[in-house]
Amino acid sequence: MGTTYDIATKQSEPGQDSRAPAVVVEQLRKSYGRLKVLDGISLSVNPGATLAVLGRSGTGKSVLLRLIIGWKHRTRARFAFMARILSD
Repeated sequence: MGTTYDIATKQSEPGQDSRAPAVVVEQLRKSYGRLKVLDGISLSVNPGATLAVLGRSGTGKSVLLRLIIGWKHRTRARFAFMARILSD
């Protein structure tokens, strides 16, 4: 049994494996100088699912979303979207 990331990326076509999540993020890290904003965040979202990101002001919610959609440069992460590897 592989990780969620492994399952998502070994799928040859979207929709082929019902276990494969639509979005996978593993070990997302973002730092600004010495300040670690996100440190090892992992998540997966199944097709049709809804995910809410909750937290107090300044906890990295907007940074997380901007990193996932590519508006900010990440320090380190593994991404997959609909079985396609976006970074490794």
